[in-house]
Amino acid sequence: MLNQVPDHDRIGYTALWTVSTSLAHGITPVLAGLLIEYFDVWGFRICFLMSMGFTVSGALLCLFFIHDLHMEGKGWVYMLNPSLPLRTAGRILWITFGLHESNRADTPTEH
Repeated sequence: MLNQVPDHDRIGYTALWTVSTSLAHGITPVLAGLLIEYFDVWGFRICFLMSMGFTVSGALLCLFFIHDLHMEGKGWVYMLNPSLPLRTAGRILWITFGLHESNRADTPTEH
């Protein structure tokens, strides 16, 4: 998401992101524990339904607000491809090992 934020707003965005994720990581287990303790099995169901609702609404918001979400005619079903995470992990390893073209020196080679 840092690539979506203008350069002059990146520090504020990073600070806001850090604070909001820290609060979410701290408050969520406490609230889930309270719901489960108070409602027993229904507490689990409520937590599951809330998680599902937030996930679906976040995905729908991304479709409307992220304007660079074009996949050249592949559609959103393309993102459900189970091999995509493996390809991503492979690309990360490729870059980490320095095999990607962006890691290569720009020195001319002699023939």
